[in-house]
Amino acid sequence: MDRTQAVAHVSRRLRQERHHTDQWPIDGDGVELVSAGFARTLRRSRAAMARARAHGSTRRFHAWRRRVKDHWLQRRLLSPRWPDVEDTDIMRLDRLDEVLGQSHDLALLGAALAQGVSLSRAEAAVLLRLVHRETWKCRHASLALGASVYADSEETVVGRLTSAWLPSLDDAAPGRESPPCPRVA
Repeated sequence: MDRTQAVAHVSRRLRQERHHTDQWPIDGDGVELVSAGFARTLRRSRAAMARARAHGSTRRFHAWRRRVKDHWLQRRLLSPRWPDVEDTDIMRLDRLDEVLGQSHDLALLGAALAQGVSLSRAEAAVLLRLVHRETWKCRHASLALGASVYADSEETVVGRLTSAWLPSLDDAAPGRESPPCPRVA
């Protein structure tokens, strides 16, 4: 199966499965379900940051970027429920992703230079020094920004989500279920 056929096959399967999503088993309801997943994503992102700080490798910083993206996407998905806090947090996560992306791009450039692009040895050495310096700056900035993004405890952040969710339940008519989780179109 070539790439075009594979994409067509996956696309067909996704369209078929879309009609069955209401039958997927979901353990929990409302804020309990969302807050547990949110806390897990937050923990994974923080742990990836700690590994990046401890090891300092390109691979660890890139892994952290993937967890930042997960956390950023989840916050965007939940932002209708959490408007007061979310705009600032989403912007900071977006900026963190951008800085981590720049760091990764620079690391890839450095690896290409180290493998011998058509430059003189002296030119390559100068560029490598610049790339390493800029990579260090990006990593330093990302760790500082990450410390800001993850300054509040998990309990505090999840508590804000829960308290933002609960007022809408108080407004609900007696016997009415929790408002549904937002869905991605």
